[in-house]
Amino acid sequence: QAQQFAYHAVNEMLIKRNWLLGMRIQHEVLKEERAEYGEQTIKKLAKVLTEKYGRGFKKSNLYSFVSFYQNHQDFFQPLTGKSLDMADDNIFQSLTGKSLDMAGDNIFQSLTGKAPVRLSWTHYSIILQELTAEGRSWYEQEAANEMWSTRTLQRNISSQYYHRLLQSQDKAVVHNEMVKSTKP
Repeated sequence: QAQQFAYHAVNEMLIKRNWLLGMRIQHEVLKEERAEYGEQTIKKLAKVLTEKYGRGFKKSNLYSFVSFYQNHQDFFQPLTGKSLDMADDNIFQSLTGKSLDMAGDNIFQSLTGKAPVRLSWTHYSIILQELTAEGRSWYEQEAANEMWSTRTLQRNISSQYYHRLLQSQDKAVVHNEMVKSTKP
């Protein structure tokens, strides 16, 4: 149980970090600028972050962080119950290393999820491959409820399982095919 608790805690921190980085990149770095500017900026930022913090900050990861934030803007909120107002400097000051005015806690402790985190960061990064909001939401729910591994989730998204279910008149056939093909 301790091992599962530790795994869950680390995973939740990773998701919070990636969400916060996505928020900061979106609002402080990209600032809704044109695509060419953003691409060059992300490239430079990836280099700087990799030099300073090591692996895990390549350009594609930074784009994933931004995409995750854009698709899950309400995923976390401050413990104070207020929404994350982009005009509020508190959140950005804490991200830039200045003190956070939320009872002395750090930024990670001051955020709470809208619901318990049930999937790993790898699950969320795979779900971002789905282009539709409805599809992403459906895959998120199914992956959590059915306890899909990341391999099963990747296979289902790659085979467009959600869209095939929507188009199928006999959903049981599509479901049984998925279950059969994802068995160990």
